[in-house]
Amino acid sequence: LLIVAVVAWLVVYPPAQGPPKIKIALVTWVGFGPFYVAQDKGYFREEGLNVQLVRIDDFGARRGAMAAGELDGSFETVDALAVCLAENLPAAAILVVDQSYGGDGIVANKGIANIAGLKGKTVACAKSTPSHFFLLYLLDQQGLSPRDFTFQPMEAGDAGAAFVAGKVDCAVTWEPWLSRAKTTPHGHVLATTKEYPGIIADTFVVHPRFAKNRPEDVKAILRAWFKATEYLRDHPAEAAAIMAKHLELPAEELDAML
Repeated sequence: LLIVAVVAWLVVYPPAQGPPKIKIALVTWVGFGPFYVAQDKGYFREEGLNVQLVRIDDFGARRGAMAAGELDGSFETVDALAVCLAENLPAAAILVVDQSYGGDGIVANKGIANIAGLKGKTVACAKSTPSHFFLLYLLDQQGLSPRDFTFQPMEAGDAGAAFVAGKVDCAVTWEPWLSRAKTTPHGHVLATTKEYPGIIADTFVVHPRFAKNRPEDVKAILRAWFKATEYLRDHPAEAAAIMAKHLELPAEELDAML
């Protein structure tokens, strides 16, 4: 009888529904870390949002989920976003999150002194990523093309590992793999975005349907983001600890990335 009464009560007085879930995909990159700060410090809740953060490092999987409408928001670099939009990926950029200022770069054997020295060498790089874009940009500056060397496509982490193991002459990668690779006895940093600021910038994008149907939630997400970046500025050690935990990175490694 008690069960029947409870069921009847729930039918007549259903429990109040919370705000609809907002699903946002991140990758293992410190620039997106403030969203974890917003989560742990309760800034999303303060804005009346029910945000679920998921880490999807695979580019194809993340973009596929966005295209299928399984994600409300994600992150893309400007160069990648241009490619995505050309392929009709549903994405509207609403925020410039960060600019790479040394976070991306090229490590090479010490015998390679400059970009021109890549000619005839083996270069490991993740295809159609910011690393690939950065490499193409630098080649263009020197009047070179991808035909001038052997391109070895592999993920950024694998590219760094291959260079550390001495399997390739050069690797284009990003942090934290950039710092790991440049500590090898045979390697050095050939170029980073510190010398080429503004070339790689990250944007936060939302599904156009989400932007159209829930504009107030878009504004609330931005307010939570700015609260988090203010907390990072005012409490750097505490914010770094939150980001390191969620990105599963050692604290000292995350500090170097910041």
